[in-house]
Amino acid sequence: MPKVFITQETTNIDYTPAVQFGDLVFVSGIHDRLSPHPNSLNNANIMKRVCSALDQFEPDDYLVCSGSPAMMAIVGNLLGEKLHNVLIWDNRESKYFNLELEKLI
Repeated sequence: MPKVFITQETTNIDYTPAVQFGDLVFVSGIHDRLSPHPNSLNNANIMKRVCSALDQFEPDDYLVCSGSPAMMAIVGNLLGEKLHNVLIWDNRESKYFNLELEKLI
């Protein structure tokens, strides 16, 4: 079964509707904040956890962009060609729909 990777967990979002696409995997946590300092040990620790979580990512998995825009960009960059499916929240329908990236390009 595919997994749903969430770029960063936030307290104001209920991710339950995404479960219909697969098991949830949180790439980074609520309190993960990147530092502007390039030698930050905090950044190194966050990136180690992010890379570890993304090691499980397969091309049929999904991505939900949530939280820090920087974290969304980092995760997208790290996934590169493996990223094919992005789940987009539809406010009117109150559900996620799959945006297949290869159909956009």
